[in-house]
Amino acid sequence: MLPVTSTRSSALVAMLHAEFPNYHPLLSIARIAHHQDADLKLQFECHKTIAKYLEPELKSVEVKGDMREEKVVRVSLFDVEDVEVRVQGEAGMPSRETAVALANW
Repeated sequence: MLPVTSTRSSALVAMLHAEFPNYHPLLSIARIAHHQDADLKLQFECHKTIAKYLEPELKSVEVKGDMREEKVVRVSLFDVEDVEVRVQGEAGMPSRETAVALANW
């Protein structure tokens, strides 16, 4: 057993790499997630574990204040420049409703 020191982590990593030269925990979890014999619950748990390291966790935010006038808050998961308009009116132009919605975006 290794003593608890600041170099313990480095020693553990060295031992892992000596035993398993190409080992990385996230890659191993990804392999399990994509293994043909893994059931859906196990795959989900693997992807959930990996996601913590790849994507920020979205959290709710409470907004407080003395509201004396109406405010508009827009939340978007993508940039407006990335929006592709698929609803078109006559002559290949966006419909009036779509144009108004995009103008207010």
